[in-house]
Parts: sequence; C-alpha cells; structure tokens
Amino acid sequence: MTSSATGVELSSGAVRNHRPEIMYKAFEIVGHSRDAVDRDFGGMISAFRFGAPPHAGIAPGIDRIVMLLAGAENIREGHHVPMNQQAQDLMMGAAAADQRPASRIGDTGGGGD
Repeated sequence: MTSSATGVELSSGAVRNHRPEIMYKAFEIVGHSRDAVDRDFGGMISAFRFGAPPHAGIAPGIDRIVMLLAGAENIREGHHVPMNQQAQDLMMGAAAADQRPASRIGDTGGGGD
C-alpha cells in the first residue's frame, strides 16, 4: 500500500514474506544455503511452518511530508545525512576516531612543548 500527494510518496507498506519456500529461494539468490538459513533463521522458519500469521507494516515518510511543506524539490535538500543519487551516504567511510599514530596524539604541530 502506498499513499501519495502531488506525485510524491508519503507512506508505504507491505505484507512481509511469510512463506518458507520463498524465503529459502530469496536467501539462495543472495548466496545462503538452506542449511545456513535453517541455522540462522530456524525459529522464524519454524514459526511460519506451524502457522504464525503473516505480518505487515506501513510507515509514514515524515521526511517527504516535511519536504512538501518546505517547498523543497528534492528530499536530499532537507536530510541531515543526505545520500547521493546512488543511495550512498558519503560520510560512512569517514574516520570516526583519531587516525594519527599514538606517538603523535599530543603533537599539535606547534614545534615545541
């Protein structure tokens, strides 16, 4: 299900995969064996085999609603962590800690003590 305004998607949702054979096939496509799926997701697979109900969800795109209210043309104009057109967060590769060798941590480059 999707709701939209002026051609902009405002919310979206779907029924999640709940059929074990389709789950096995999806995992196979991305390189996981049936044994690995049973080992890592066995509880979920068993639950669906024994009758756990399908589950679904819908979420509003608050960022998209704000984009419309602000009159922005592109959602990236209002994002605090914008992604480029390839859906990459360019800051993800940034250094999170001081990358200088331990011997240089106290060195401010001022040339003296």
